[in-house]
Amino acid sequence: MIPTFRRSSLRRVFSISAAVLVLAIVLVAPALAAPTPTVTLDLPDSPFLGEPFTFTATFDNTGAGAQAGYGPYIDLFLPIGGADGTSAGGPNDGASFISATYLGTAVTSATLTCAPGATINHPYVPGMTVVCRALPVGFDPSFTWQFVSLQLPFGSFTPGQPPAEATAPTPAFTPPPSTGSPTLDALEENRRPKASTVCEHCPNSVWFASPAEVKCYCRVMFLVTWSSKEPNQITHCDGEFLGQEQE
Repeated sequence: MIPTFRRSSLRRVFSISAAVLVLAIVLVAPALAAPTPTVTLDLPDSPFLGEPFTFTATFDNTGAGAQAGYGPYIDLFLPIGGADGTSAGGPNDGASFISATYLGTAVTSATLTCAPGATINHPYVPGMTVVCRALPVGFDPSFTWQFVSLQLPFGSFTPGQPPAEATAPTPAFTPPPSTGSPTLDALEENRRPKASTVCEHCPNSVWFASPAEVKCYCRVMFLVTWSSKEPNQITHCDGEFLGQEQE
């Protein structure tokens, strides 16, 4: 199975569980042990921020004398929210699922998002609920998990069957474009100028914010050119070129 991810957080928290849905059990003598589904992960040691990484999951039915399991699947919890969640008004920037393949063939998958401790319905097992993992230590309360369920391309999985292994490349995460102002970048999107203004990218602009208001002070004209209470849309200004050396 090849789960493909997007990752942008240097902190990595993965939670995984595997299950085999037993649709039919034939009792014989002597009785066989119940199926024992296991999943192991092969993760890179130190993936870089914004860089693609490869993830491998290996599914097996272990246990001496275990019987076949039917309808195998793998459940994953990915930290899509990142350590800061959406506390700064930005997007979820943790690890997220894109696709999965096994031996080059796409694997059927379903994704859901859930808050830590929330209960969701399993997408492939009628009547079964799943409790989302707890909030990782040190993460913002706005953090969310991405629940991923992968249906293995087997009707059944026997103890003697070779483990099902998959790997996948992942695309690099593209961070949101910067306004050029650290203050604006740190603000929630709804507090930034809705109509574009040249002051957002001007090197002579000084943006500052309080809980009640956002303002921009111009170091050339010595006045406030924009505020959330008086959003003056300046589209062109020679002030952004002043102070630049001519070659």
